[in-house]
Amino acid sequence: MGLSNSKKKPEASIAPVNATQSETNVTTVPKAPPVAVNATPVPNWINESQFVEILTQNVPHFSEIRSFNAEAAMGAGENYATLMLRVKIEAELKDKTIKPVSFMMKVAHDTAQMQEMLKVANFFDVENEVYIDLIPKFEELYKSKGLNLTLAPRAYRFNEGLKTEPKLKNTVLMYDLGQDGYKNVSRVKGLNVQQAELVLRKLAQYHAASAAYKSIHGPYTDSIMYGMFGADVEKAMDMLNTMFASTQKVFLENVKNYRDGYKYHKKLKTYFEKMRDNFISLGMAKPDEFNVINHGDCWVNNLLFKFDQSGNLMDMLFVDFQNPRYAHPATDLLYFIMTSVDISYKLTYFDYFIKYYHDQLVEHLKLLDYKERVPKLVELQIETYKYGSWAIMPCYMVLPVVLLDPTESATFENFLGDTEAAVDFKQKMYTNKRYQHCMEQILQWLDNRGLLEIYEPPRALPVAAAPSIGPVEQTKSQSDLDLDWLNSQDFAELIVAQEPQFEKIVGGASTTATKPGDNYGDTLLKVNIEVQLKDKSTKNYDFVLKVQADSSIANYFPKELEVYGKYVPAFEQLYTEAGYSIRLSPRSYRFNKAIKHNYLLMEDLRRIDFEMADRRQGLDLDHTKSVLKKIAQWHAASLKYKELNGPYPSKYNDGKICENSRQFFQKLYESIGEGFVRMKHNFKGVEEYAHKLLLAL
Repeated sequence: MGLSNSKKKPEASIAPVNATQSETNVTTVPKAPPVAVNATPVPNWINESQFVEILTQNVPHFSEIRSFNAEAAMGAGENYATLMLRVKIEAELKDKTIKPVSFMMKVAHDTAQMQEMLKVANFFDVENEVYIDLIPKFEELYKSKGLNLTLAPRAYRFNEGLKTEPKLKNTVLMYDLGQDGYKNVSRVKGLNVQQAELVLRKLAQYHAASAAYKSIHGPYTDSIMYGMFGADVEKAMDMLNTMFASTQKVFLENVKNYRDGYKYHKKLKTYFEKMRDNFISLGMAKPDEFNVINHGDCWVNNLLFKFDQSGNLMDMLFVDFQNPRYAHPATDLLYFIMTSVDISYKLTYFDYFIKYYHDQLVEHLKLLDYKERVPKLVELQIETYKYGSWAIMPCYMVLPVVLLDPTESATFENFLGDTEAAVDFKQKMYTNKRYQHCMEQILQWLDNRGLLEIYEPPRALPVAAAPSIGPVEQTKSQSDLDLDWLNSQDFAELIVAQEPQFEKIVGGASTTATKPGDNYGDTLLKVNIEVQLKDKSTKNYDFVLKVQADSSIANYFPKELEVYGKYVPAFEQLYTEAGYSIRLSPRSYRFNKAIKHNYLLMEDLRRIDFEMADRRQGLDLDHTKSVLKKIAQWHAASLKYKELNGPYPSKYNDGKICENSRQFFQKLYESIGEGFVRMKHNFKGVEEYAHKLLLAL
């Protein structure tokens, strides 16, 4: 099956998570040593007689088994939850010819921990349901639309064999894809962009089919709708806590030794404390969101790739469906990207990967004639934030396994247990330099996105009602701007309040305060007032005067005057009372005399060394951080003020676009759109986005 060409990928110049980080901090990543042999013996209850019914049903002209061999199929550290066997059979056909046949057989570990887990949730039943009852039906949906594809290997059920060997119930028997050239790629190295795209395309095909099938046939069984634990949330959480508790402890101990680990330790500790109440709900399907059957364990060892003789990528199939769940697709996306993509692309290409998946999802939902609402890209991106804390689990439970060198201590018991050997194994996982190198980058990325905290929907808080604040009375301008309505003597009262040595106004002048292209709306003037002091020396006072050019579109001045005159001083006072001295904006003033023009008079901040940045160049990182800090201070104060004084007046519910201005802005945007259409051919690569921009305009 061919790959779709990617139209737009991140440029090579995209900065890593921390572009300013010194190269001396980069951990040297060792190469993986040879695979460690899995010493687990093949269960002695498995024998060739159990396979006769499978061969009879699936091998034409089967006569008898001539040879039978079962052996461990994966090295230590490649599979933890179960034992994977490769069963090779030489089948004699009725014409006496020999046909080699190979199966992959998943078998439960013969341990007390596994038996307890199977009592709570038998994931073998769930996995056989997906392989045998669902996947073929999904593939048939595509075939009915003219697309032949395969999502996973064919699987088989033992029926007759169960009558003599009950343990066969806890097995999954699959066609061995190795016969057709499918194989795992290096889990330690991770997937490159082309490989990740193929996985995301196949994942979108699988998800789209699961959504379309439910739309046609109704809900799935409880084991699919609620996961292998079913609808019993308490039972599920008890099992998850047993699985995660010891691992979390060792992980947290080691995080403190990572670069900037102290910054993340407390957040991660709080996350784990809250996880019991939120982990299951994060994975539950919401009726108002787009939902699919998630693979549930979508990491690199559960993906089999096929290459041609020249090494070109041809196809990919999924295996290991032991933890499917009907929920939002962000679960699979976060799990896959965090565990399986090369760290060189995992974070810098993240948004691109989400878009690529969405493009494929939409394409295949349309192909399957999906009748329900198709999710938009922005909704999917929002989900990766809303449910983004889900990414932490695969980062501390799966990624250390992915990056660990093969070792004989990589066993199911050590992975879940708390014995001395188990703790020693977990220490190997979290002190692994390869894992540390990746997690130092991932933790910063997660923290920057706010994902080290579990998403909790905001709750509306009751607030006391507050009287509406009336607008400042202003008179609309009836003439063009003319400084004849204002002279330097009008500033005397304002300056007296600031300057005890004031004697008189000597003179004044006004000039345009902005350069051409820096201001398109109202008029901004720089006003300089020269003052004589009592000792006969002179002193200059600078102001910025903003005068409304046209109030017929929408009169914003009353709101702006109120913000400068009332809310800015009140917000700054809140910080003063809390012990902080913070300036949010320039001081504003009002003349006592009646003035027919709408105006705003402010101090000129350039007198105290403030200056405008170059709008064409944009802000560097330090200046951007400074702006964001100031915005956060403004927002925080506005919330505290509302908490103390009640809601703001209703006029603050609208921005510039309101009923009075809607028609003006509509015409403005239409004009901008027409100009864009005329000029779009001058922009490189704009063809891919032009139609979307025009719709937005």
